[in-house]
Amino acid sequence: MVDRGEYIGAIETLFLKYRGGGFVLTPKDEAVAEGWYRERLPLKSVLRGLGGAIEEVRGKPGFRPRSLKYFAPKVEEHTKASTWTRAQSTEPTARPARPLGENLSASVTALLGRSGLESQGVELAALAAQLRVCAEGQIWETLPEFESRIDQILVGALSPGRLAAIETEATQIASRECGPDATHDVLNQRETRVKSRLCRSEFSFPGLTTLACSDS
Repeated sequence: MVDRGEYIGAIETLFLKYRGGGFVLTPKDEAVAEGWYRERLPLKSVLRGLGGAIEEVRGKPGFRPRSLKYFAPKVEEHTKASTWTRAQSTEPTARPARPLGENLSASVTALLGRSGLESQGVELAALAAQLRVCAEGQIWETLPEFESRIDQILVGALSPGRLAAIETEATQIASRECGPDATHDVLNQRETRVKSRLCRSEFSFPGLTTLACSDS
């Protein structure tokens, strides 16, 4: 099981892409995601369930709920169904999912051609190679770790001045969206997630979580 910050961060990445704005979940939405974490719902099932529920909403013109709580029943229904299916199946659960691994690997490899990432070529190539040979279950279980590693690579590619500007902006955004009552730990966690999103935007990279959900 991934840690709380990585778990909520993955859900946040997918949901904010759907919403088309914002950098962090609202306190109420984060409480929903934290509830799933406390119930130990598998991140893979939560992300797939949320992605499917979002696609259903997109098929309804003029209907666009903005709260994660709206999608909770569908997510939980999907999670229970996928758990039951695994329990009933006699087939191996860890099958190589070459297309997903290869697609994620190709997206990371594409970063090699981006301006400003020339010095990170060896690290990106190594990460792409690891993704390419992952089984699907392994990818989903380690997705937050892969995401964290690529964030570190992108941060390392930024100039000191640009990184300082992003850190300042992340602090301002997190403070504004968290409100004055947020604890120091909550503020730091959200600031870190905002910083990661801003760094990905610098290189027009949507993030592995978004790409994996789009591919599934």
